[in-house]
Amino acid sequence: MMKKKGAGAEKETIFDSCGNKLAYVVRRDFEGYSAIEFVSDPGDEMQLGWMRRPKDYKVKAHEHVEIDRVIRSTSEVLFVRSGRLRLKLYGADDVLVSEHLLENGDIAMLLGGGHAIEFLEESDLIEVKQGPYVPDEKRFLDL
Repeated sequence: MMKKKGAGAEKETIFDSCGNKLAYVVRRDFEGYSAIEFVSDPGDEMQLGWMRRPKDYKVKAHEHVEIDRVIRSTSEVLFVRSGRLRLKLYGADDVLVSEHLLENGDIAMLLGGGHAIEFLEESDLIEVKQGPYVPDEKRFLDL
């Protein structure tokens, strides 16, 4: 597991023993280094960015043009709005790689491997993932 330090808090990049990138975890008090910064790498199938702008700053009106992309698996972003949960990340051969306590304001972006979530208290969680939805895209791990 590799950890990257941010100004004031931690952001982590988690890999399994084969070097496969499993996730990014960004803590609620993470502060980006500049006006705009991406936690994710440019080649990741989903991007997670951080933007800090002063009052009255304007992002010019724009749209994202259609581009054909190859997406191998479904990535997810979890935003913990309130509560506490334990995120378990599994790598190659369904081996547990790491566990992370996520709390109010933390973000996890899941890119590969498997994962499990245990809610430690009543929690409010927003989940964002790529579409379109495919009903049989999950494989449950035999743990």
